[in-house]
Amino acid sequence: MKEKQFDPVLLKMVDELCIADDPAFTIVFDRNNECTQFMIQTILGRNDLIIESVRAEAALKNPYGHSVRLDILAMDSAGSLIDIEMQRSFHGWGNLSKRMITHSSMLGSLSLKKGKDYRYADELIVIFILDEDIMKRNEPRYFFRMMDTKEHQELKECNLTFVLANGSYRDTIESVESRFYSDLYEKRISNIKCPEMREGLSKVKGNKAMIERTYGILEKYQSKWMQEGMQQGVHTGKKDVAMNMLKNRKYSYSEIASLTKLSISEISEIASDMNKGSHR
Repeated sequence: MKEKQFDPVLLKMVDELCIADDPAFTIVFDRNNECTQFMIQTILGRNDLIIESVRAEAALKNPYGHSVRLDILAMDSAGSLIDIEMQRSFHGWGNLSKRMITHSSMLGSLSLKKGKDYRYADELIVIFILDEDIMKRNEPRYFFRMMDTKEHQELKECNLTFVLANGSYRDTIESVESRFYSDLYEKRISNIKCPEMREGLSKVKGNKAMIERTYGILEKYQSKWMQEGMQQGVHTGKKDVAMNMLKNRKYSYSEIASLTKLSISEISEIASDMNKGSHR
């Protein structure tokens, strides 16, 4: 039997994956109640949540409009539904708020059993993890709930909470939040501080079998991009991948082009735009 030939660029990508990266995020948390519970408890600052089920890339179909695919859909012992999105890039409040509202509305359709009154709807928590602190307050988490804007009072018994998780949060006391967010972006298993996160990244690239499995997932990502062609949404996704690889400073333009199928000139243009943005 002919031995499988591995693309060195994809192998390098596997080696450079951190949990925050799309393929790794799915591998680490899918059906992993313990690790997902640790993540949710840390992000929310609550130790009372017990996670009973977890599903990655959960597709919620809307026959009359836009469907969504949730990064992680979890349910706790009280029946609360929790959506966790590894958003990474921030493209403005308009984009982010509309995404969060769309996710919450689709999630809301699952929270109420058929024939039940609205007051029996389960609690909804929508979490978006971002690389940067868009609130600029150096806090690990930011909560958003419905309120009376005139009286500045939170509406009682509202079952919906939006949470922005600050992936850049670090402190000097090595709090659990600081260690979690550091681990989320750590590429070396041996450097990870939280045991739940260390075990999670080991599932991505802890041994030869794990590396080959992750390699196969990256191959599917690449194949999907090629099949869907240069539609605007796919093209934007490729550009985001190219930006992350450029930030890494470990990949040549030709390596990035090989993975994303963007041209060298397109990658050069992305790099130029990033340099301009850093000097504003």
